[in-house]
Amino acid sequence: NAVSNFASFTPLSMLIITLFGFGIMDKSGYLDSLFYVLTKKANKKVVTFVLSLVCILSSIGGDLSYVILIPLSALLFKYGKRHPKAGIICAFASLSCGIGINVFMNSIDSTLLGYTKIGANLLIKDYSIGTLSYVLIMLICAIALALINTSITEKVIVPRLGKYEFINEKEDYLTKREKKGLLVS
Repeated sequence: NAVSNFASFTPLSMLIITLFGFGIMDKSGYLDSLFYVLTKKANKKVVTFVLSLVCILSSIGGDLSYVILIPLSALLFKYGKRHPKAGIICAFASLSCGIGINVFMNSIDSTLLGYTKIGANLLIKDYSIGTLSYVLIMLICAIALALINTSITEKVIVPRLGKYEFINEKEDYLTKREKKGLLVS
């Protein structure tokens, strides 16, 4: 049953399809041009923070978030002239943190919110909590975790990885054809 198990494993099939798409976008130069435009004037810590926050907030996608965001973050760091492994580590840590923090309520969260309300009513009889309170708490936690992940990535992980050797150093500008292709896409 090894072949059927391999073929029916959903994350693997999604991974293969996603990596084909990323490969095409990478070889065509689309990702290089897009990430160059997005990161050319951005602070490295801001890019890391935004990546971390997006990964935390994308936890609603489940396994698909891991499949899409980890290779994409490696390419984001690579084209931002940084070590791709730092992007992979940051994305994986942020996605793992995001499992418990979900700004968008799902069925598990609504059940847990009910249990929280029952537990709070043991202390305060007329206590009530709404979904807006839940969203606010989770949003604050997501931002705090993104800041922590950014700090750990920038202060601990990036220095330990050392300098990354880029094989093809491209000039830091876009040609007219690249700008037109990016605009059209």
